Amino acid sequence: MARLYQGKYKEGFMNEQSEARRDLLKWLFDTSFDFENKTFSKDLFDFNKEEMKTFLKSRKITENTMTTYSRWISGYIDWAIKNNHKLYDRNVIKGFTEDDLKEIIKKENNYFHVDLIYELVGRKTVDNSLPSLKNIQDQLLVYLIFLGINGKQSYELLELQYKHIDFENRLIKLSEIDPYIRDVRIDEFGLKLIRESKREKEYFRYIKDVELEEMKNKTESYELSDSPYVFRKSKVGKYDEDFGQMSYQGLMARLNSIGDYVGESLTVKKIRESGVLYVAKKIIDANQDLSIHNQLVNKALFQRYGLENAKDQSKYLKLQFIRKELPRIYPEYIGKVNKEKV
Repeated sequence: MARLYQGKYKEGFMNEQSEARRDLLKWLFDTSFDFENKTFSKDLFDFNKEEMKTFLKSRKITENTMTTYSRWISGYIDWAIKNNHKLYDRNVIKGFTEDDLKEIIKKENNYFHVDLIYELVGRKTVDNSLPSLKNIQDQLLVYLIFLGINGKQSYELLELQYKHIDFENRLIKLSEIDPYIRDVRIDEFGLKLIRESKREKEYFRYIKDVELEEMKNKTESYELSDSPYVFRKSKVGKYDEDFGQMSYQGLMARLNSIGDYVGESLTVKKIRESGVLYVAKKIIDANQDLSIHNQLVNKALFQRYGLENAKDQSKYLKLQFIRKELPRIYPEYIGKVNKEKV
């Protein structure tokens, strides 16, 4: 049961909200309880700016979730003002400056919201202040990892050739690389990236500000090798000895450079697991239980992410991971995910 400081006020506010919103607000007010009851001895709507910042920083929230927090708390404060419950006629949330937000927001994310991934790959424009990636190859790299294509030391990505793409049936035939690997369905956007990636002739470097002064005698881009592989090496050094195929180290170096450029720690695990969480979200949207016995879970989640042959214990652990992490990335699913049966 959620702890509610001065419950009559919070119940009054929640009674004016939808049922789904009430579940979220109960969770929010439970997280603020200790700060209201012990730290500041006042209701959340009476927190001053510094007190509110202290509370929000304790939540270690990202830029994405800050918007949600602000909307909930600001709505509660406005309600308190309207009903003459607040000591001062001022909403501190609306007074936050950009510097305040930078101080509150936790830059490092454990996993990524789908909007951030979609912005990185050019599928959706979201106001996350992320610069656009310079190369289609990079957009495709992030997107395929998100969709579950990777393998041990990125084997599936490194061995992937254009001949393995079935454009008509929207299928990546990983089984043609290794008969023991599953095929993966891909959407039209992913196919679009593959087509455009094949036409790319040069690879633009991600140059840091501190390197600009050293760029006078260096190139900003390299020609891409003419290769049957989806991910191609730049024509630097002995590029032709292996038909332009990327190495694992080279692919990871690209991913690190992308991360440095956009200001996010991009690792294969974080991107892949973000995809797992997004697929789980879609399964919940379809009113399906997160269970290892659910056919949709096995096909859309376990098979796509290479877990179809895993032991039941491993699948249980993956679902436990989802139940723990999904609400942190998608706070609107807090009530929903906790009610699902594993």
